Amino acid sequence: MPLSFRRKAALAGVAVVTACAVAVVTVAALPDDAGPRPARAATPSPGDRTRTLKVNGRTGDYLVHVPEGRGSKGLPLVIATHGMGGNAAQFSRSLGLNALADAQGFVAVYPDGYEGRKSRKGGDLDVAFLDRLIDDVVDEYKVDPEQVFAAGASRGGVGTFQAACRLGDKIAGIATVVAQHTTTMKDMCAQAKSVPVLMINGTADPIVPFDGGANNGKTEARMLSARDTFDFWQQRNGCTGPTVTSQLPDTDSDDGSTVTRSTAGQCTGDNDTVLYTVKGGGHTWPGATAGLPARVLGATNRDINATQVIWDFFAAHRTRHTGR
Repeated sequence: MPLSFRRKAALAGVAVVTACAVAVVTVAALPDDAGPRPARAATPSPGDRTRTLKVNGRTGDYLVHVPEGRGSKGLPLVIATHGMGGNAAQFSRSLGLNALADAQGFVAVYPDGYEGRKSRKGGDLDVAFLDRLIDDVVDEYKVDPEQVFAAGASRGGVGTFQAACRLGDKIAGIATVVAQHTTTMKDMCAQAKSVPVLMINGTADPIVPFDGGANNGKTEARMLSARDTFDFWQQRNGCTGPTVTSQLPDTDSDDGSTVTRSTAGQCTGDNDTVLYTVKGGGHTWPGATAGLPARVLGATNRDINATQVIWDFFAAHRTRHTGR
């Protein structure tokens, strides 16, 4: 396969499943300088819709999934951010997160790209967009502002780390898949607050190298290693006990990978810090049912389902503010 195609395909960040029909209602949020909002329904109806925000003079979209059979008031919010080259609709179809939202009762949101929805640019503008997005969802859907969780894959995972560093007062926990800190995030994260962190990284990732270095072969985008990123959050979360690593069952011996779970010890304030290391795993979302060939992004682990693992982690930390 030509390298140019490999890189282009790899930009999607994670495996993508086949398309399905989704009914989408587009709702434009008012611009930054707008006056009072128009009256709206007290309980938004279940289903999927798109909202558009204007942040710092640029527009961006996000998809919202309100769980079936429930209102959104008082529910947790899970923000799931796609990688570069992907899009929100594609990402929402690939994760199985909407079905989990229906079953467990939370609102799922998928940020999309700015102005044309082609890709996300990263940096401060992404953090500003997520900041405004959280306010918009809390205002419009009455989700619990104390139960806002963020997850992201690949470039979206880097943005999730950035949001944790900048928006610690608004985010109750984060999870990242095939993502690590970049070497440029040191200043951004110098004052980061404690927050529960879950990471899932593959040791054979051809795009985001597990041991750090050039991202996708690009020397201008260097990554810290997965271990160094994990260590940063251990220190930030005041984890003073030994890290306990356990081997998870190899339930699918044909997937070319196995998983260990490393849990930092004695973290302050229930700010658990956990790293799932997928030995032999590629730049993929564990448990995905379909996607690009392994020769493009590497092996997809099937011993765990990343979507379920992430929600279980978030659900365990709902008690930080709610007592549930």
